[in-house]
Amino acid sequence: MRTMHSKDQLSVNYYLSTSSPSLMQITARIATLKARQAAMQWPISRISLYAISTRCHFRANPHPLSLPSRAPPELQSPPPPVMADRKAPEPTPTRHANSIPPPSFPTHNSPRTWFLTTALSPLIIRLVRLLLAHGDYVVACLPPSEIDDDARSAEFRDLVNECRSSRKDREGWKDRFRGIRCDGRVPAQCGAAVAEAVAVFGRVDILLCCRSEAVVGCVEELSTNPVTRNLVRDQFETVFFSQVNFIKAALPLLRGQRTGHVIILSSTGGHIGTPGMPIYTSAIWALEGFCDSLAYEIAPFNVKVTIVQPNKEIQSLTNKIIFAPQLPYYDSDMSPAPSIRDMLANVLNMNPETAVDPSDTDVVSRYPRLPPSATDRLVLETVHALTAIGGHENPPARHIVGFEGAVAVREKLKTVTEELEDFVDASLSVDIFDSELRAEAKEGKTRESPPPAPASTASG
Repeated sequence: MRTMHSKDQLSVNYYLSTSSPSLMQITARIATLKARQAAMQWPISRISLYAISTRCHFRANPHPLSLPSRAPPELQSPPPPVMADRKAPEPTPTRHANSIPPPSFPTHNSPRTWFLTTALSPLIIRLVRLLLAHGDYVVACLPPSEIDDDARSAEFRDLVNECRSSRKDREGWKDRFRGIRCDGRVPAQCGAAVAEAVAVFGRVDILLCCRSEAVVGCVEELSTNPVTRNLVRDQFETVFFSQVNFIKAALPLLRGQRTGHVIILSSTGGHIGTPGMPIYTSAIWALEGFCDSLAYEIAPFNVKVTIVQPNKEIQSLTNKIIFAPQLPYYDSDMSPAPSIRDMLANVLNMNPETAVDPSDTDVVSRYPRLPPSATDRLVLETVHALTAIGGHENPPARHIVGFEGAVAVREKLKTVTEELEDFVDASLSVDIFDSELRAEAKEGKTRESPPPAPASTASG
């Protein structure tokens, strides 16, 4: 496979990061890129991966006017093709305009109770505001390691103070919001949190499993010493086991109610592996596989399961990022694979308080700090998806948030399907049992069929 020329990479990055095109323009642009890259066999899903760092830079930059309004001449590419018999589409509002459309909620007869496995992520804090404004009840678990971090919990404390303000108090925010200090890695604490939610609000309608953190490091980098090896276990404890503990604690309640909705806030990493994040991807796949089986088990009790998959950067840039020390063999200059380490480091280094040193030989953890306006533009698509799906009468089993994520997942599934078709003959050729049955049937038919009787001759 040939690699894409660096100029083409930059052109693709620039278009995806600086433009806010309409759906028609994006479709035309991707068609143009596919045609241009067909000879190089470059999968379109990598364009999405390469665009993460630059697009996040433009989203997070607090001074967008200081950025160039268009690409340099050497990076400019032809505009999307326009049909000759049609007028060019009128300019449409940018998808990240200042006027954000209101969220949508499924129709329901009474306020619902949401149980959130964490409420310290900027994404979840914005979700809580919308839920309280809608009139729902919210129970939010507070992991001790995060609530005790002043910088991490600052936005949550602002939310608590907002709930206690005179205006919000009149709207009942304080009475409909409950925070519970709970470590999801301890099953007993999960059970106690669910019991407290029932004692306060009477029921739980929606369980949102939203705890996340990302370990960045190649497989070999995570096996160099005991500290990095422990990162593997810690990643599964946070992303997989803690969420499973909450699900197990809530199942008797949901089954007894004969109604409920379990939502897993995952990422497109549940479909597409990411070089440099194998353990995070493994934990996500484990949780999604667990929920795929769970959905069949609890369907008779009218309890639904939905996996919501935003782009990888949504979860990565709103939760803790842990960097294992980098080995020189996997430096971005040595490896042709896109470096998620460099992409995330570029975003963190825009804030001096979260900057990371690539040459650091110790494990480094950071909570990204983006400007509030940038965070809004980053997460509100996912927040609106959660409000639209949560408690829906007939929710999807999986929901991919955003056009870019949908395209990446579709291309991955297309590749898997094409590979299956290419090797389907090889798959059928090893069907031992079917082959034996056919052979036995053929042999048995030969034995059972009597030979034809010889023709009789009349004697004179």
